[in-house]
Formats: sequence, structure tokens, C-alpha cells
Amino acid sequence: MSAEKERYYTLIITPNNPNRIKQFRISQRQIYTILFSVILFVLTLASGVFHYLYTTGKLRNYHQILASQSQLQDENLAYKEQTRQLAEKVSNLEMMAKNIGRLTGIDLSNPQSTTGGIGGFTPENWAKNDLSSKNLEFLQKLNEHTDVVEQDVIRLKDLVFTQNLFLSSIPSDWPVRGYIGSAFGYRPDPVTGHRAFHKGVDISAPYGAKVVSPADGVVFFAGAQHGYGYVVKIAHKYGISTCYGHLSSYNFKSGQRIKKNDVIGYIGSTGKATGPHLHYEIRLNNSPINPIRFLGSSENL
Repeated sequence: MSAEKERYYTLIITPNNPNRIKQFRISQRQIYTILFSVILFVLTLASGVFHYLYTTGKLRNYHQILASQSQLQDENLAYKEQTRQLAEKVSNLEMMAKNIGRLTGIDLSNPQSTTGGIGGFTPENWAKNDLSSKNLEFLQKLNEHTDVVEQDVIRLKDLVFTQNLFLSSIPSDWPVRGYIGSAFGYRPDPVTGHRAFHKGVDISAPYGAKVVSPADGVVFFAGAQHGYGYVVKIAHKYGISTCYGHLSSYNFKSGQRIKKNDVIGYIGSTGKATGPHLHYEIRLNNSPINPIRFLGSSENL
């Protein structure tokens, strides 16, 4: 296009001072170039803004996904930790149940004697299971079931402990091997010959034979007593006490604790006795009772 045919425009800038008027001559081509440049700039800027917003949104979603994955990992770790603790609790319950089985004679290997379980989820695959609402629901039920079983085992353990305490406090064994020379009840006194009430049983045994405690207790008297010679008296639980008379010597003092099968002393003939034997009494609330009620038959003496 020739310069004569090209159209020009004059841009006049008039400031406050009329003497400083400025004129700019610009061709139509230059105007088109400027407009094209402005449009291109606007499009480029819009594209950049759109790309920025798009990238920011994707990045935000990415961070949300990472946060969600991190939360799932934490929940999965918590889930596995709960299963580990539950497995440890079940293991402790099994060990406790085996101990109770040994104490009570219950055959825990027999499925009929054990508490019913919950199917569908075994300890072997706990660590292999991923986190899911179904497994979490089952884990909660299993945990509640385990708590119930734990309380039952604790109650059973307390019951066994109480029974063992009762049995260890009851003088149900013979204190010495021998034979009954004189039974409980009225008899002629071996020294005076007069009819008198015999408050225990006389167990004849060799001089110096060991006399053992048939139950746990506390010695409340040990020494010489008229008629009994050297005597040891033991207080057991439940208002029961025992007396061991005519000893040649004894091993405990008043106030000492004594366990079942501890050697109390030795057979003698001290006090009012015609020969070596043990005068053995059992009292309930300080009233003498027949030792045979606790000891049963004397065939095992």
C-alpha cells in the first residue's frame, strides 16, 4: 500500500497550559497493530489466568487426596494396633483360662467346656485385613465380647481363689500318721479313771514323729499348759482353730504365721499322758467338735 493511500490520524493532547499542546500522528496500520497486540495480550492473560486456576484446583484436589490417604493410613494403623491389643488380650485370657483349668480340673481343650466364639474373623488373619467398616464393626463386637469373657474369667478366678483360700484354711488332713488311741467324746480318764469328756482325739505315733499343720493359720499360743504339756494352738479362718498337745518340742512362737504342711513340732508325752501320742482338737467358734467330721475315715493314717 502506498503512503499516499494510507490513512493517518492525528492525536492531540491538550494540557492545562495551551502553549504546550502535543500532537501525535498515527497511521491506521499502527492502530490495527496496537489493537491486535492488546487483544493478543488479553487472550494470553486470560489463558494464563485459566491455566493458573485450573492448576490450583488440581493441586488443591491433590492435597485433599494426600490428606485423605494419610487419614486412611492413620486409621489403618489404629485399626491394626487395636487388633494387636485385642490379640494380646485374648492371649492373656487363654493363659488365664489354662491356669484356671489346671486349678479346677476343667478340660479346656474340649470345645464343650469353652466359651462360644464369633465366626468369620480369626486371629491368624487380623494383621492381613485392611480397614473397612465391616471389619471395624466386627472388631468392636469382638472387643465387647472379649470384655464379657474377661469379666467371666475374672469372676471365675476370684471364685477359685476363694475356694482355694477356704480349702487351705480348713484342717482336712491328718497332722501325723498313727492310729486313734482315744476318740472324741466321753471316756474314762486315762489317769484318774473318772468319766470325762475328751475334747479331741488321741493319735498314737512314735516318739519324735513330725506333727504338721493341716491348714494355713496363725499361732496364738505355744508353750506349756496344764494337762496338755507342750501345746501349740493355731487360729484358722472361718472361726476354726486347732490344738496339738503333749508335744516333746515345737517350732513356732505365738503370733507367727504357719502354712499347711509346716512342721509344728514333734510327738511326745508331756503333760497328762501315759505314752507318746498327739492330742488333737478342732474347735469351731471355740466349741470343740469331732475332728473326724473334718478328717473323715482314719484308714489312711
